[in-house]
Amino acid sequence: MGARKNAKFLSTAEREAFVRACVLMKADIVNPGATPAQRYSKWDEYVAVHDMIQHATAPGLAAGVNFGHGGTGSYSFLSWHRYFLVRFEAQLQSYVAGVMVPYWDWTDPAPIMTDTFLGPNGTVGTEVRRGYFARNAPGTPGNLTPAPGWWPAALTGWTLPSFFITPGALRRAVGAFGNLPAVADIQGALGKGTYAGFQLALESGSGLASGHQMHNGLHGWVSGHMGTLEMSPFDPIFYLHHCNIDRLWAMWQADGHADEYPPAGAGAKPQHGRDDLMYPWVGGAAGYGTTAAIAGSIPMPNVTALGAQRNVDMLDTRAFGYTYDTLPIIGIGLDRTGSMSGMTPDPMTTSAPDVTKWDAARRGVSALLQDCETVQTSAITYVTAGVKTFRSLGANDFAPVFPAPGYGLVKAGAGVSQVAFDAAAAPMTPGGGTPLADALLDVHATLTEAPFGGLPADEPRYEAMLTDGMLTSGAPMSSIPDGSLGRTAVFAMGFGTGADVDYATLASMTAKGRTLTTPQVLHGENAGTIDKFYSTALAAAIGFTTVIDPVVELFSGEHTHIEFFATSADDAFVITAQGMDFDDDSWSFALVGPHSTTVYGDHHGATLDDPHTGHACGCFGTVNVTASRANARLTLVLQRDGAGAHCWVGQWRLMVAYRARRMDAMVMLGIGELIAPVAAGPTRGARLARLLTAPAARTPARAAGGPRPTRAGAGNGLSGR
Repeated sequence: MGARKNAKFLSTAEREAFVRACVLMKADIVNPGATPAQRYSKWDEYVAVHDMIQHATAPGLAAGVNFGHGGTGSYSFLSWHRYFLVRFEAQLQSYVAGVMVPYWDWTDPAPIMTDTFLGPNGTVGTEVRRGYFARNAPGTPGNLTPAPGWWPAALTGWTLPSFFITPGALRRAVGAFGNLPAVADIQGALGKGTYAGFQLALESGSGLASGHQMHNGLHGWVSGHMGTLEMSPFDPIFYLHHCNIDRLWAMWQADGHADEYPPAGAGAKPQHGRDDLMYPWVGGAAGYGTTAAIAGSIPMPNVTALGAQRNVDMLDTRAFGYTYDTLPIIGIGLDRTGSMSGMTPDPMTTSAPDVTKWDAARRGVSALLQDCETVQTSAITYVTAGVKTFRSLGANDFAPVFPAPGYGLVKAGAGVSQVAFDAAAAPMTPGGGTPLADALLDVHATLTEAPFGGLPADEPRYEAMLTDGMLTSGAPMSSIPDGSLGRTAVFAMGFGTGADVDYATLASMTAKGRTLTTPQVLHGENAGTIDKFYSTALAAAIGFTTVIDPVVELFSGEHTHIEFFATSADDAFVITAQGMDFDDDSWSFALVGPHSTTVYGDHHGATLDDPHTGHACGCFGTVNVTASRANARLTLVLQRDGAGAHCWVGQWRLMVAYRARRMDAMVMLGIGELIAPVAAGPTRGARLARLLTAPAARTPARAAGGPRPTRAGAGNGLSGR
């Protein structure tokens, strides 16, 4: 099945597939032999099941049981809804093969509440009157939305049968955008250390500083049918809402909580313990039933064939064939062979000598891990990654950098982190031959495919190989058929001069994986370019697209502005900037928004005390900034977080200063630097020409009239979505 995606970023075809499956499910009548007034569809049946399990009976219990809700101790709120979504998704796939339930990330419903997707807000008495989920079918009087060719003729509109407590047309009355959860709420829930604390925070907002009710509050925010607990699955938004809850649980599980679920007696309400059955999926066990009134019109479906399902059986999404696009996996292969002792012109300062390709490569991997840590702290994405060095010393030597199993969630302060990598790689030295084909397969098998048992089978995965491409030992690259790594996107980079980089072999490596829509950079002139290689690989993995990627050279005392634009369609940017002398004390960064408010700023290595600080700008809502600094590198995640257009839409400026005491030496970027991204190749001179020039003689293009005594480079990569 693959990865469930953010509904805002589905393609047109993916959106149509989902709504088409929903419509066909609504048109699928379970009891066609009944009178028209008594007929109900598969969609209606799922609404009824959600009602019936809230008024259930269980063996040995005199009082009723709510199997899916209930606040404190109602731990199966997460597990019951996870399996409910699994069954719902399988039902959709019986109509449209491969369709998956997307998630709504609660930041801004406008892009999903359109006529041809989930339908608009209610208009007349809160009734939805346009789109595919309106009282009248599209293309009929009262609904101006054109009918698609696949619309079933028998479905005259989206209505609930009269025997439900709130029958008739779908109703919505959405609240103000400012009442949606903030990024800090998501971060607060994901930061809970126990299952009980996490479940309660997610269900009702308990323990969150803002007091936002999260799941409960969002049902009321959409209102209408979503505001009626028993009838809420009538609105398709229900499934995207609960898919987001399931996603956040999956992310929390990835952060060291994979097997956590309280046993019966440990604060769990009856039937909510770890080994308790989940009604109605009890495998035919006696004593379970429902007292809900709706059961008189829609009987509980016979699900005995699905077997007994317990709360503990719900802990692994991948066992059910799905994951989320916010849980990417990256395997990294780092060439530690003799050729890595060669030199490369980095850190691009006049007086500093070149460094070895090995040192530059280590810095690139370190930068990637810093980026992964920052997006993890921001709660946008949790990256699982591992790093292996490879070489041949008579026999292949493939050494994992991190302790067994060699991969894990990249998180500051954890075993898989930038600091852990730097400490482990520092004593390593390069040497030996280069078994590229063997290394590609080994990294693929042990780091790219190994996490989570390789499941689900069609999940996109990512592999980054840093090498000069000079295969000197092991199997030939031709021994691996092109495309044979299937779902894996392979990134490869080599650096040095054209005389000691085999670009054809690098291209052959990338061809072993799936085809990417953007061209790859197969060469690197310095650690800045190498860093961008890893940033590009990460951006691809977490669903961001590079929007601007200049290289700027600064002399001591100079500063520059790099401008980019945010639109109403953007909700987050990942911004990276690397000072090429790798000295934090030399660099200052600031980010200024369209309202001329500085949302982030530090000087000479000082970082924000609170990396989650939201910044007001004179209108409702805030923008949220998560930032980290190390080795003259800034990684910053900028999230809209409910801020109004006045605070978000428009020109943003990243200000970069090198050894600046006064801000009167401004460098203006040329049009070529802004238009031509690094990914397009060199914009000045012959490829890698500076490698053949003595460091003291290297002169940037803009200073051709006369060299200055000191200079450095700042590479800045901005990605947005």
